[in-house]
Amino acid sequence: DGRVCGDLAAEPSLEGGRLLFVEVAASRGLAERLSSLGWHFAWTRAAHYNAAGARRWLSTLESVSSRLHPVRRRAEGRATEGNRTSEPLGLRAWRKVAFTAADIVDLREACAAHSLELDALT
Repeated sequence: DGRVCGDLAAEPSLEGGRLLFVEVAASRGLAERLSSLGWHFAWTRAAHYNAAGARRWLSTLESVSSRLHPVRRRAEGRATEGNRTSEPLGLRAWRKVAFTAADIVDLREACAAHSLELDALT
């Protein structure tokens, strides 16, 4: 039984939907692989969404303190310095627009390459 890679959900949108993958923990190797597969990283919180289902799902993830990470912002090409206790916290999220079933297979394989498992689509 492997470790969980993250949680995956399909978000409805005017374009027909997109995938939202929320990492359990940061992994540079996984991040590089997702980026090469066309996934786009962004910090997220439940408050960023109007859809009740998305807010409920993300609120559940936010309730697990180990899932929240200090949001790293970029300013003039460098990460801003600051007191970690006052940094905002967020979920490490990856989005894939105009997805196909192959994108889910690619995500599973990327997780497996790091000895992680992807649970079912939410």
